[in-house]
Order: sequence, then structure tokens, then C-alpha cells
Amino acid sequence: MGQDEDYTLGIFDGNRLFPIAHFSGGEQDLANLCLRIAISQVIAEQSSSSPISLIVLDEIFGSQDQERKSLILNAFHHLKQHFRQIFFITQVESIKDVLPVIIQADAGSHYSSIAQLL
Repeated sequence: MGQDEDYTLGIFDGNRLFPIAHFSGGEQDLANLCLRIAISQVIAEQSSSSPISLIVLDEIFGSQDQERKSLILNAFHHLKQHFRQIFFITQVESIKDVLPVIIQADAGSHYSSIAQLL
């Protein structure tokens, strides 16, 4: 992955840099996820007063096939050394089967929400 002088994201394929639009939607989403994680790690490492140990990711699995979902979850297993708490916000049901803690949030009545630990 790389960026040009305008901070436009590109992806290397071999030794050639392609604009992100050259790749599929799932590949684009994965590249953006990698960039967000890298930025989060830099911020966490440079936070001198109090370390950042939490990362929250919203709907990162929807465009990924099952194999790539598994690879992403495995990568996050290795990121536990950088982030003590990793929160996934997702509507992908199959993710529930592999996470240790699930909090399900549903709409309640009159502008309220109901959260329950599964």
C-alpha cells in the first residue's frame, strides 16, 4: 500500500502501484481497514500520557468472503498485544460464533436501546 503526494491511497501489485479503484470492493475495504489499523497503532504508540488500548471497528466484514473474514479475525488475534480491547460492530451473524464476548443491541420502544450480553 502507498500514497501519492495528495494522500491518494494506492495498492502495490508486484512492483507497480495501482489506484485503489483498480481493485474490487472487498479489496478496497480491506486496504482501508489496514490503513485505519496502522493509523491507530501509530496514535497508540505515540500517546505518552495514557496508552490507547481500545479500537472500535464498524462493519468491516460485510464485503469480505468467508476466507478473508477468517484471515481478518486471525490478524486481530495477533493485534491483542497492541489493543487490549477490540470491538467489532457488525450485522454479520457468522462472526458471533468466533468471538469470546457478544453484546447484542436492539432498538427498544420510544427511542431507547436494549443491550444484552449473549
